[in-house]
Order: sequence, then structure tokens, then C-alpha cells
Amino acid sequence: MTGRPLPERRDATRGARLAAFAAPAMPMAVTNLSLAVYLPQFYATQTGIGLAVIGFVFMAVRLGDLAFDPMLGIAIDRTSTSIGRFRPWMLAGIPVAMIGSWLAFFPPQDVGVTYLVGALSAVFIGYSLITVTQFSWAAVLGEDSNARSRAYGAIQGASTLGMLLIMAVLPLVAAYLPGDRDLTVHAMGLFIVIMTPLTAIIAMTRVAEPQRAVLTHVPSFGRAVLDYGKALACPPVARVMASTVLTALASGVTSALFLFFAPTKGFTAAQSNLLLLVYFVGAFASSRAWAPISYRFGKENVLIAICLTVAAFKLTVLALPNGAFYLAGAGQLVLGACYSGTMIMLKSIVGDAADEVKQRLDEDFTGRLYAVYSSLTKASIAVSVGVIFFILQAIGYAPKAGTLNSPEALQNLELSFVLIPAALFVAGALAIVRYGRPSHPDRAAAVPGEVQS
Repeated sequence: MTGRPLPERRDATRGARLAAFAAPAMPMAVTNLSLAVYLPQFYATQTGIGLAVIGFVFMAVRLGDLAFDPMLGIAIDRTSTSIGRFRPWMLAGIPVAMIGSWLAFFPPQDVGVTYLVGALSAVFIGYSLITVTQFSWAAVLGEDSNARSRAYGAIQGASTLGMLLIMAVLPLVAAYLPGDRDLTVHAMGLFIVIMTPLTAIIAMTRVAEPQRAVLTHVPSFGRAVLDYGKALACPPVARVMASTVLTALASGVTSALFLFFAPTKGFTAAQSNLLLLVYFVGAFASSRAWAPISYRFGKENVLIAICLTVAAFKLTVLALPNGAFYLAGAGQLVLGACYSGTMIMLKSIVGDAADEVKQRLDEDFTGRLYAVYSSLTKASIAVSVGVIFFILQAIGYAPKAGTLNSPEALQNLELSFVLIPAALFVAGALAIVRYGRPSHPDRAAAVPGEVQS
């Protein structure tokens, strides 16, 4: 797909416009948090659906994104409408995300597998429509690679802020509604239903969308699918996607096991939620720091250092004394900062890789590569949840029994929580070691094509 270049665009990665653009990441982050941490446990403990079945459903539905997200990326790259290239897709995601969230977070008492599949499918489709669009849009907001880092830093900051808000609100609501055992899930669902349309409309109306170059050649849909292979075969793309899969698998295992593991270290439910809150405080507080750090040391080097740091901190959990809340909180603060850095670096490196592909193939793959990134992230987390739930059932761990499980089951739970993520983060660092492309800001600036409309 080629086009006649338009004049240089203005940088839109600073100030109030950037904050407005990043806002939809808040409800989407709460969606992702609930899907990774709270919803699987909710359906495992509050419904009659079996543990292995729940894990399989979450995994199978999310794996559907392996097909949906890349097709969405192709559609975004081929879109040119009177309201822009990205706005139609974000607009379409609003009602789908709202309806899916209401169904998933407020299920009937006699919920079954079919209902769960339908509700989760709607949630995932709405999430994809908004997040893939936002990631693709962010890649063309700024003028260079550093501007892209600022854009993804803002998105990560908004994501963490959304999680902080919901984690801070939950204890307050619990004080007024102490009898609602499903309060956490219901509060998250209400937050998503309200904030999704509000933040998406703010982003679409406050931020001027970059106007793409006039298209002079649009390949067929089938050809666009085949061209995925060319883009993914580029070494920079292959390596960043491999690192994305490995780190997402690690995060998925940690998220799925956290609420099961925390009680084994003597933490109450309230303390577990507070530790999650500290984690997100660390992520939010560090979100603005990662872009300048990446300017100084290079995105790939920063990502490698983060992955190895997380692996080392995971291993220290084995020596954590029972009830050592403040020590655990300090570790969560560091891990939260590392989580923020990982997300910012990966998203920005994908944008740099898209520039590389554009130079090599003379075609814009930005939307398609971010669609692949999004689908791989979600699919990896889904696979980790599905596999871990099968493992928990295989080792005899019963979710409703909690700390009353056998010592062997509890020990295997602890080893799974620590060793599997640590090994995956080390592998994620190794995948990016020979990335093969320096993060040079002038290189992205040399790619022409779009101006602010």
C-alpha cells in the first residue's frame, strides 16, 4: 500500500492532548486486570463451572484474537474515511465493550459455559477494537522515535492510573456494602461500563487524528494477509514479538496465581489487594521515567535489564517470610515499575520495527503489527491462565479450600508462582538480545507520510 507523501505533521505527544489521547487506556487496563486476576477466580469460586473448564474457556476465547486482531490491523491500515483512519474503529468498540462487560461482570446465578463464552467473546472484541486502534494511532502521533516513547509512556501511565483508581475505590465501596461478596467484580464492571464511552469520546474529540497519505495503491485483502509473512519475517519484528510472547506468558502466570498464592504467605484478602495497589503505584510513578531512560541507554538494553531484574526479584519470593507485608510491598513497588517499563519498551520497539518494515517493503504495516502485538499479548496471557489452571487441578489444588490444601499442593503452587515466570522473563531478555536495530530517533523521523488533520 503506497501513497503520495503529505507535509510533515506536528508533534501531538505533549500536554493535554496527549493525556486525552491516552485516557481510553484506563478502562481497558481495568478490563485486562480483571480478565487476568479477578474474573477467573470469581468464576472458579462463585459458580459451579469446573476449574479446568474455566481455564479452557478463557484460553480458547482469547486465542480467537489470533485471528480477529490481525484482520482488524489489516482493516485499520486500509481505512480512509471522513472522520479519519482510526476513529471509526474506536467508535465501534464502545458499545461492544460495554455490553460484553455488563454480561461478564454481572452474570446470572445459574451461569453456564455457553453464557461465559458469549460474554467473554464480546469483552475481548470490544477490548481489541479500542486497544489495537489506540496502539496503531499512537505510532503516528509524533515525529520521531522519542515522541513514540512519550506516547506509549502516556498510555502506560493512563493504564496504571485506571488500575490505581479501581484498587483505591474498592475498599471504600466495601465499607458501605460489606455484604456483597461479589463486590470487586461488580465494581470493576461498573467502572468499565461508565469509563469506556467517556474516555473514548474524549480521545476522539480532543485529539486531531493524523491524516494519512492519499492512497494510490490498495492491495487486495488476501494479498494483505499474505504480506503479514513478509513483515513478520523481518528479524526486528520476529524478535520483539518473541519477547512479547514470553513476557506476556510470565505476566499471565503471575496474575492468574497471585490471589491463590498470597494467602500461603499469610496475607489476608485485604492485604493481597493492597499489595496489588502498591504494584500499580510503582507502575504509575515510574511511567514517565522510562522514556528518558530509553533515550540514554536504548530501548532494547533497558528491556533486557528489566526482564533480568524481574527474574531475580521473583526468585527472592522463595525466601520471603510469612506475613512480611512491608517487605512484600517493597518488592511489589519494584516489580510494578518493571511492569510499566516492559510495556512501554515493547510497544515502542514495535513502532520502531514498523518503521523498519516500511523502509524495507515500502508499505505501512503499523496497524497490522500492533494488531499482532495485541493478539499475541492476549493469547499468551490466555494460554498461561488455561495451562496454569490445568496444572493446579493436576496437582490437587482446590481453589475453595485455599490454605487448607495439602502441603504438597501449596508447595507446588509456590514453585509455579516463582520459577515459571522467572524462567520466562530470562527467555524474554534473550529473545531481544540480538534485536539488530538501534533505537535512533532520526530513523523514525525519516519516514514520511502523515500530518495532523
